[in-house]
Amino acid sequence: MNGDKVENVLDVLEEVYHQIASVIQGIKEKSGAIVAGVPCPFIPYELLACHNIIPLMIPPRFFMNKCAGRGKHISSNDMYDILIFPEKCCGRTTGTMSGSPGYMFKNPRGYGESFLIQFHDSIDNLMQEIARDGFNVQDNGNLAEKALLYNSVRTAVRKIRESKRQGNSFIKFSSLYRMYEFSLSLPPEIVIHYLDEISDLMSGEIEMPQKNHINLMVYSSSIPEFFLLDEIENTGFVIYEDDLCNGGRYFDLSVDPFSKTLDHDITESFSWSPGCPCTRTAMERYELLYSMIKKFNIDLVCFIKDLSCPEKIEHIDFLRRKLMRSCVDSIVINSDGLLYALEVYGRKTGLKG
Repeated sequence: MNGDKVENVLDVLEEVYHQIASVIQGIKEKSGAIVAGVPCPFIPYELLACHNIIPLMIPPRFFMNKCAGRGKHISSNDMYDILIFPEKCCGRTTGTMSGSPGYMFKNPRGYGESFLIQFHDSIDNLMQEIARDGFNVQDNGNLAEKALLYNSVRTAVRKIRESKRQGNSFIKFSSLYRMYEFSLSLPPEIVIHYLDEISDLMSGEIEMPQKNHINLMVYSSSIPEFFLLDEIENTGFVIYEDDLCNGGRYFDLSVDPFSKTLDHDITESFSWSPGCPCTRTAMERYELLYSMIKKFNIDLVCFIKDLSCPEKIEHIDFLRRKLMRSCVDSIVINSDGLLYALEVYGRKTGLKG
């Protein structure tokens, strides 16, 4: 069955992922580029890649629930040449304790033209700081080439995600989020082939979705045990959208790689991203994401408090109140009570299949 084939492809990709240190070393030897560890795509990857810097998301296990004392320090001496963090990132103190130089990126505020001016100032300051430490960050002039590659990854992921939303059962929710993690942490030229294979296997295999189901948005920093997502699905809910630090929203960026104003287009498009609480205010995130929840056909937002970092916890009450005034249901719960709360909600609404 195609479902088994999809899982087999993901298993092979996971084997590559487990060899990430060797993969990164191979990149260094082949390209001579600087490999930067980042906690999430808080900068469009292609804007760093065209400056001889290859950004790769640090595996979330290094940060998982750091605020609860369960995080690990980053052993990056043999992996990342540098680490780059947003200025308010909870993982920044972890990164600076590793053997790699750490840099802070000052997060722009707002969106549109105002964002663009601040963003380019922050990029310029970051590149100057890295260059002063002896790294070669010269613009290699291949932004279009990099944009085409990263756009291909984002497009493939969105296609697979949309197939899942429409009722395709050949990929589990846990596998979907594994795919997100692999796609952000591994080089695009490696991961794209696996994504294309998964997309081909899922093509044309759309099943009719349940008539009675609840579209759910999950809110937390990261999900340490992906099987929790499958258990949510088994209760009759559909995780239609997420607000996770390593989730699907980071693939919601599309640009024309052949545009004559590509640099501007990438930054302008990215300026409308809701980002995370480490890079956005609660009001900005409401305006850019949560105010449009109804248009996304979301029935319920589930705030998982114990899996959220301090910055995310700080935003929960504000967003919950805004959703309440918009007549969108929400639950604030710890992970150990999540499934029971969803079961109760499903019974009371009568929406569960």
